[in-house]
Amino acid sequence: MVYNTLFVGKVLIHLDKIDSTNKYATQLLRNELLSEGTIISTAHQFAGKGQRGNTWECEAGQNITLSIVLYPRFLLAYQQFLLSQSISLGVRDFAAGILGEGVCIKWPNDIYYKDKKITGILIENSLSGKYLASSIVGIGINVNQAHFNPALQYATSFHQITGRIYDLSDLTQHLAHCIEVRYLQLKSMRLDRLQQDYLSKLYRFGEWHSFIDTATEIPFLGKIVDVQKDGKLVIEVKETVGDFLKSEKRVYGLKEVKFVIQ
Repeated sequence: MVYNTLFVGKVLIHLDKIDSTNKYATQLLRNELLSEGTIISTAHQFAGKGQRGNTWECEAGQNITLSIVLYPRFLLAYQQFLLSQSISLGVRDFAAGILGEGVCIKWPNDIYYKDKKITGILIENSLSGKYLASSIVGIGINVNQAHFNPALQYATSFHQITGRIYDLSDLTQHLAHCIEVRYLQLKSMRLDRLQQDYLSKLYRFGEWHSFIDTATEIPFLGKIVDVQKDGKLVIEVKETVGDFLKSEKRVYGLKEVKFVIQ
């Protein structure tokens, strides 16, 4: 199946081996203006970067590892979470088309199948004054990998879920199409639609679950009720104080709260 796109993936730079596609894209952008939608992909990324300083581990030749160059110059710097929303929705649409409705977005932009992670996304933005100038969207998707480091207890892949082996080139075309659709929604400023779709696909949205406040390391029972425009997570918390049940809403940024996954 061919997925025609307007610009995402029209230019494809494929490398057999590289430390990080995001790093390589950054180096290219220092020397030349790449076409918007340029994809840099590799069969083997051996020093991939993940969110919050983590590394992204993947088996050579078995997964999708790429970076997409975008120029969201229509967004102000404080609106950069909107780009994260649109990209995570595009990747979620792609994965759900293969795996079904068990696919969701774990705040802020990891893609999960039920309680296991299948995709990591790292977006690195540069600014020009008050606006975004360029964005490098790094995406790692576990596709055909059959085994993971035991330390990665929540990792899974398309192959582990379905038992099938997938053509990575075909999947990359499909991924480019899904991301372009959501990016064009963002570009046309259909923000209410993006926010509604993001919340509707958000992992554990509207459900009572256990979390840990990383500042205190104290677990608590909470329910995700919203995500603010700046990307902060809003959790409703109920606590017993003396003889009374107290309810309040807390706002958390990155690294400030952890999900407890059984």
